[in-house]
Amino acid sequence: MSKIFKLTTNDFIIIGILVLLGFAGQLSAWTPPVSSPIGGNTLPPINIGNGDQRKNGGLGLGALAVNRDTVFIGNLKIQSGEPGKGKILVAIDRQGNARWASRD
Repeated sequence: MSKIFKLTTNDFIIIGILVLLGFAGQLSAWTPPVSSPIGGNTLPPINIGNGDQRKNGGLGLGALAVNRDTVFIGNLKIQSGEPGKGKILVAIDRQGNARWASRD
């Protein structure tokens, strides 16, 4: 003999409550950070504040606009155009565009 199970309204209510309790249990397992980012939990992002900022390690940028004086410590490499030994970077317009040129 085969048995046919029929779910009643009460069965759906009980299943719904169990599902909600499962989600509530997952949410209660999350604990917020114990302090602000600078307080020892994680390092602050580099894009806040007006003061000078430093970052250890590399930083990749899609584009960069500098609105103040810029100081480079160490080597500066410009990887564009046709650089070569003995060439210099020459401004070609007032907008700051430049190209590599021979010293001749």
